[in-house]
Parts: sequence; structure tokens; C-alpha cells
Amino acid sequence: MFPRLLRIVALLSGRIFVGPALNRNEAWITSAINFTTDVFEGGRKIKMWHPLLRPIAQYFIPEIRKIHAHHRRVYKLLLPTLKARAEAERKPGYQKPDDLIQWLMDRATAWEELDFKVQASTLLVISLAAIHTSTMAVTHAVYDLAARPEYLEPLREEITQVLAAEGGFTKRAMMRMRKLDSFLKESQRHSPFALIGFLQKVVHPITLPSGPLLPAGTIFCVPNSVLDREAGIWSDPHAFDGFRYSTLRDSSPDEGRKHAFSEVSQDSMHFGYGGHTCPGRFFATNEIKLIIAHLVLGFDLGLREKGVRPRNVEFALQVLPDPTVEVLMRRRG
Repeated sequence: MFPRLLRIVALLSGRIFVGPALNRNEAWITSAINFTTDVFEGGRKIKMWHPLLRPIAQYFIPEIRKIHAHHRRVYKLLLPTLKARAEAERKPGYQKPDDLIQWLMDRATAWEELDFKVQASTLLVISLAAIHTSTMAVTHAVYDLAARPEYLEPLREEITQVLAAEGGFTKRAMMRMRKLDSFLKESQRHSPFALIGFLQKVVHPITLPSGPLLPAGTIFCVPNSVLDREAGIWSDPHAFDGFRYSTLRDSSPDEGRKHAFSEVSQDSMHFGYGGHTCPGRFFATNEIKLIIAHLVLGFDLGLREKGVRPRNVEFALQVLPDPTVEVLMRRRG
């Protein structure tokens, strides 16, 4: 299931990142998907070398060579588009496309405008931050739905009603799907992207209100896995309640937005917090909702072992969905 969802997310993200002319190009899809794994594996391997030897060691690490190959491939793919748009912008009446390529071109500095390699590499780096994290969130949610099929019908009812009222998958329609939003946030609470969040480095000494001093150079984080199970924050914290957050939003309208999937608070830092909050979380939220909504409307979901949610794979500080799990899907009539 995971490889299929990874490709779906890459296609969907690519539609906004590089537009319809390139998002289904197999070379782009391959680099967009594999760049992330090569970066993390290459980074792990090069850290095993002494810093003075790393400039030489990079040539002996296959993943580092692949990273350079990804950059060359994406640059070659995007160069004709970047050149064509740069030329077209000089003509009166030109209608700019609405995609990430154009957004980067519009915000480029004078130096970057002359260096298309920078713009191509930036697109690749953004894909690193977007594709695998969203795929993990979608996969966790699919596993939770397959293990708890009783949520399928209430979600279908909400999605169908909202789409009828809003005339399709509009931005407003996405915001009105509160039960779906709640299910995704509860799935995230039980299966976060990482066990920790809000990773920070102290630049100037800080004395905490409770007394301890954090000297400059201290690295600290927030234990998301502890906050997610804190009885003082959540009622029955170990239970999976897919509509936990929609109930909270309905019962306390003044704090309703606080419990949305894309929002951050001191109780929920999965997207970061403060000035380092993930800027792409709204895009990711709508992307994840689109995928799950289409699956819920189009298929019945289940697992070979009914009612047993597949165990996650914890690697270092990450919480990964088991990529070997098979989800049973039956197209609805």
C-alpha cells in the first residue's frame, strides 16, 4: 500500500510544484521520490567520516552520487520550461501559470533569475520536505480506517453532503469536512511523524521559569509522544476516538480552530510551533484530505486480520507505517 500511496502523493504534489506538463514525467517522479531517501541515507553514511575527509568521502558514497544525479536530471527537465517562461514574461499580456515553478521565479533575487540551477534545485528540495511526510500521514490514516471500518460511513456522509453543498472539492469544502479533519488529527496523535518535535538550539543562555538554565549550544525538543498521551490534556488518551477533535470544535466554538488538523498549539506540535511552524501544512492538509476522501467515497477498506491495526515501525525518532502491510480494498458500486 505504501509504495502506491507514495506515487499518488508524488503525482498530486507535482501537479502544484511543476505543473501538468511535468508532474507525470517518470524522470521527475523518480527523482522526487528517491531524492529524499538518498539524502537521508547519504547523510547518515557521510557522518561516519571525519569532517576533514568528507569532501573526498562523498565520491565513494553511492547515495551522494545519486543526489548529484537527481539535481542534474531535474535541472535538465526544468530548463526548457524555465527559459520559456523567462522569455514569455517579457511579452505584454502574458498570463503566468499558477504553480510552484512560477512562484519561485517571481520571488527570485536578481542573481537567482540568472541561475536556473538554483530554482530547479529548490523545487527538488521542497519535494524532499513534502512527499514522504504526507505519504506517511496518508498511510497511517488508511491503516486506521481499515482497522476501524465503522468510521467509513459517517465520513462518507459528511464528505457527500459537503461536496453537494459546495459544488465539489473547493477550499471551503475542505475546511467544512470537520469529521475527516478530526480523524486525520487523531491518526496523527497516535502515529506522529516523529516521537519528538520543536527541535531547537539555544543561541543565548535561557533561564526557564521553573529555574533550570539552558546554556548556549544546548539542543532541546518537545516529546510529542508524551504530550499525545497526557491524561491532563486529553480524555481517555490511549483510546482512538476518530471524532475527538470535531466534538471539541463543536463544543467550544471559540477554540474551534485550535483543534483543526493544520493548527499548532502547545498541546500539539506535530507541525512545529512559533516561527518554525511548517509553512506547507495547509497544502499538505488539503492534499491528504483529497486522497482520503476519494478512497472513502470509492472503496470499502479492510485488513486480513480484522480490527487489528498494523504496528508501526519506530526507527530512531521516526514513527513509520509498516510498508509491507496489505490493505484489502473493494470498489463500491
